[in-house]
Amino acid sequence: MSKVDVISLDVLSNVSNRGYYIVDCLSRNILYASDNMEYWCGCSREQLETPGFNLYRQCMPIEDYAILNEIFEAVFCKFESIHEEERCKYILSFDLRFVVDGVPKMVHHRLMSYKQINEKIWLALCEVTLTHSKLPGNIILQKNIGRSYDEYCLKTKRWIQRLLPSLSVTEKDILRLIAQGLSCKEIADVLHKSEETIKKHRKNLKYKLQTDNQSMAIVFAMNSGLFLIQ
Repeated sequence: MSKVDVISLDVLSNVSNRGYYIVDCLSRNILYASDNMEYWCGCSREQLETPGFNLYRQCMPIEDYAILNEIFEAVFCKFESIHEEERCKYILSFDLRFVVDGVPKMVHHRLMSYKQINEKIWLALCEVTLTHSKLPGNIILQKNIGRSYDEYCLKTKRWIQRLLPSLSVTEKDILRLIAQGLSCKEIADVLHKSEETIKKHRKNLKYKLQTDNQSMAIVFAMNSGLFLIQ
């Protein structure tokens, strides 16, 4: 990696407050890790960059580490059917736990391949952030930011094609205003709608996004790119 690449990622991690690292998927080495990765996985940049994937054995529960290996094997097989030039358009996301100070911490991972060699994934940029999930898994392969995606089922070992829910402009606005801490009445005043209408929209959002509460809905919408999908 060039010094410019490292500086750019350091700046991005500081601005976004998300963790970033770069993986050599063939050698299974970690070539770069942002300083704030220590919050997400409990390991410093130096600790991450030195032993590479072996460190995952130490900072992940055994079952999560096994899932991680299965994810990479499944994606390698999946990519064999995708033209090499198209692979860099796909985003892989999943939820796994890191153990920090003895406490499991569920983290959302998003990886995109940006350099390949010998028709295999070579370098991948990974972003880590909050997740709405309570259990490991939620393995999704999505082309760019669109409604269609493939989900890998750990039980059947198969990819299943699915569609993300479609949100109206009003529903997106309601989620955005909920994130600002506004009540139903305050949201109704801002959007010039009745309070009863806002309550109906919130109920529909819970059904559409299949989440237990509004906080989970906001995190899911952010990580899935629902605010950007038309």
